[in-house]
Amino acid sequence: DVEVNRMADHGLWSIWFRAGRPEAHKPFGEGMAALACEDYSAAVALLHRASRLDGDFAEAFNQCAIAHFLLGQWTPALADYREALRRVPYHYGAMAGAGHCFAQMEQLDEAIKCYRRALWINPHLTAIRRTVDRLTHHLSDGTAASMKTIVGPERILG
Repeated sequence: DVEVNRMADHGLWSIWFRAGRPEAHKPFGEGMAALACEDYSAAVALLHRASRLDGDFAEAFNQCAIAHFLLGQWTPALADYREALRRVPYHYGAMAGAGHCFAQMEQLDEAIKCYRRALWINPHLTAIRRTVDRLTHHLSDGTAASMKTIVGPERILG
């Protein structure tokens, strides 16, 4: 049911955002504000601080990975997504984010694996399903399209 999925999705994100220890909340909130203002470097610093204050705060790692991704820093983003997934293995947002990094690094088989895992966890990720279709088509027909055309940040995150 689409409505049940929407409510469960909202509930999970609410839990993930509130899961950190109180001492990590301030830098996490400031990091989220920096992300919203597109100050991605500041967001990375603040969110890393939150994750150092609470090493189990998966969402601090996930949001830091998003900031790295938006800076075009695929390897650090992937490292932070992995840290988020180490803490919350069913975090489909982090799994999809790891797929985005692999796609940008042109490791398409790894990207597809991540995307399919995210879809297995949450089958209602329609943008991810479309991305898998585009990547699978790209791999099967051998076209020379740029990965940025297929899975650029604006197509994934927009």
